[in-house]
Amino acid sequence: MLSRVHKIWCASVRSSETESLVTDGCDIHEHNDTTAELRKRSAALRYAAEGLKADREVVLAAVKQNGAKLWNATAALKADRNIVLAAVSRSGLALEYAAESLQDDKEIVLTAVSRDGDALWYASEKLQADREVVSAAVAQNGEALWYASQSLQGDRDIVLVAVKQCGDALANVSTTLKANREVVLAAVAQSGRAIQFAAPYLQEDRRVVLTAVKQNGDALQNVPERLKSDREIVLAAVSQNWVAIEHASEELQGDREIILAAVSQNGSMLWYASPNLQADREIVLAAVSQNGNALQYAAEEMRADREVALAAVTQSGNAHAHVSPKLEMDRDIVLAAVKQNWAAIEHVAEDLQADREIILAALEQNIDALYYAAPGPRADRDFVLNAVAINGGVLRYCAAKLKADREVVLAAVSQNGDALRYASADLRVDPEVVYAAVAQNGNALWLAGAHLKSDAAIVMTAVKQSGDALCYAAPNLKAERDVVLAAVEQNGAALWYASSELKADREVVLAAVRQHGDSLRFACAELKADHEIVLAAIESHEGALQFASEELERDRQFVLAAVQCNGAALSYAAEELQADREIVLAAVKHNQLPLVPGKVCPL
Repeated sequence: MLSRVHKIWCASVRSSETESLVTDGCDIHEHNDTTAELRKRSAALRYAAEGLKADREVVLAAVKQNGAKLWNATAALKADRNIVLAAVSRSGLALEYAAESLQDDKEIVLTAVSRDGDALWYASEKLQADREVVSAAVAQNGEALWYASQSLQGDRDIVLVAVKQCGDALANVSTTLKANREVVLAAVAQSGRAIQFAAPYLQEDRRVVLTAVKQNGDALQNVPERLKSDREIVLAAVSQNWVAIEHASEELQGDREIILAAVSQNGSMLWYASPNLQADREIVLAAVSQNGNALQYAAEEMRADREVALAAVTQSGNAHAHVSPKLEMDRDIVLAAVKQNWAAIEHVAEDLQADREIILAALEQNIDALYYAAPGPRADRDFVLNAVAINGGVLRYCAAKLKADREVVLAAVSQNGDALRYASADLRVDPEVVYAAVAQNGNALWLAGAHLKSDAAIVMTAVKQSGDALCYAAPNLKAERDVVLAAVEQNGAALWYASSELKADREVVLAAVRQHGDSLRFACAELKADHEIVLAAIESHEGALQFASEELERDRQFVLAAVQCNGAALSYAAEELQADREIVLAAVKHNQLPLVPGKVCPL
């Protein structure tokens, strides 16, 4: 149960986190795509000049997108009823930033708590005691009962709504209602752990306890000791959640049906079983089928049971370490183990480390499996041809003569271009081998012989597969228009590696910024002042404006066009334009993604 102080601390952290999102910088690559997108829309008001934060139209447009932007508004606008109503309609917790007078406005507070019950915290004391407001809040989030007045925490109807929505809200109800059987039953039916908040005599009520453990078996820890010896209750608890076995009486931890229910959910619970049950074939099979490593808790005769061992290693290859020595050399068991976990091959007998089928099964998961294989297969040409077809990287562990075998290496690099690094020196300068490698992985070009980095056909193939491969091309090809164009169409950032002449080529740069706006940074100064190119870059990424010429950053008409293309670009405009009402309003209106407070930073 959270204390009141802890609740206030949590809410304070939440509030301070919201504020820090408004003011702190962040690298958008550090978060998932959704978070990065969410941040884009909040930049417009964040970068608006202080004067515009007092502009009613600008703020209204902002809070209609993201209620939390009310935080940025002036005190006068935080007292504007229409603005606050728009804000809480979008985000109930925006009530926190409203003027005190509006935190006492019933319509506004009702709107807020209907959106987010926790907004009740920011309501006036009068409205925290308003039955209609509190009912709406707890219907949305039962835990909002915590913020209700003491009298309403004792209102049976409101409390029933709250605990049906969130059983743990029972923690916040009056002492009288914690002793109300109907209320407690409703609470534990929603959250079994809520039984800990019930009156002591109801924690002894068998029906209440059964209801609780059927909802959450872990609630068994909160019931009196005598009921932890009640077979029906413990069986219900363990059937719902295996963790409950830890709280059962010692006697019931030896009950066959209860242990079977536990190990069927978590095989490791076999550890709790009595020696007799650890030798029970049905129980052990159920345990190892759920968690193969539970085999370590089984009786010795069970670890020597072929069917049990096979079930265990099929579920977890690591279980091979726990099978009886009598079965360690069983081929079917070893094969099943490495199919589930390739690393099991490290610990099997040497004879089986030379078994082609077992090695191939392991290689399908990880090429390092060949490292543990016996020397014979690694020098076997037919076997290696099959292996490199699975993953060319296994060439690394093959015999030296096979690293110089053209057919083997071709097969390897066709599957994994990076395998070229393991080929003999002669084959790394073989045009056909290198061509096959870069067709699979353009960046394998770095492994090619110097003269092949000047081969137009090979380099073109490489950059079409990975634009970054332009980095490894010979200087003459970094100045070859067709090659560079192909590279930037695949990855705009490849413009970095282009010759100075091509960084000034309008078509090449336009293709680059359309693929990724930030590649504008690599363009020549003249093209950083080209309206079409910079707008195309901004459309791809709002941060591109920072790489535009200073003239464009200060060009009012251009910045207006830029924010209409991507409102978050406002953050990179000249300071005086961040105070331009028309531009800021356009920026706020031209963001089409959901919002959270935050700051958009350059890559």
